[in-house]
Amino acid sequence: MNRRANSTARSPALARNGSAVDAAASAYLRAATQQGSSLLELIVALIIVGLLATLALPSYQRHVMRMRRSEAHGVLLELATAQELHYLQQGRYAQDDLLAVARPAGLGLARRSQHGWYQLAITGADAIGFVATATASDTQAADFECTILGIDALGQRFALRAGGGSSAVCWRQ
Repeated sequence: MNRRANSTARSPALARNGSAVDAAASAYLRAATQQGSSLLELIVALIIVGLLATLALPSYQRHVMRMRRSEAHGVLLELATAQELHYLQQGRYAQDDLLAVARPAGLGLARRSQHGWYQLAITGADAIGFVATATASDTQAADFECTILGIDALGQRFALRAGGGSSAVCWRQ
């Protein structure tokens, strides 16, 4: 008995469909004739990617704005701490002109947040209290929900929308 007859005798499937080499060769030839994607398939793929990007981009931008608010939270809390230290040393809270002045005469803080997304100011200060604000600037100015975040001497936090009115979501994380 020759080899081919022996192999087909062991496997009835190979006897019906030909040898495994023949099957592999025909699969290779089919794959070789379909080498690329058609223009229509490419356009459909680009449309799908475009739709996904259109849906995902606004959500991502809102997420980035919310994350940048944490920078305002941090600098406002740092400013409040510096105000309390200034009060202990000087007997009064520092005015806005002392924000960037070195300690102990001033607060020793920068007027802009670390990444420049917020502009700091002390909008009111006297012997009994202060109000400090962080106003969105640069690309963060597009955050219309939380344009101005603030804190006072009692630790009360507030936030204002771009068109006016308060916003309750700005201090949540």
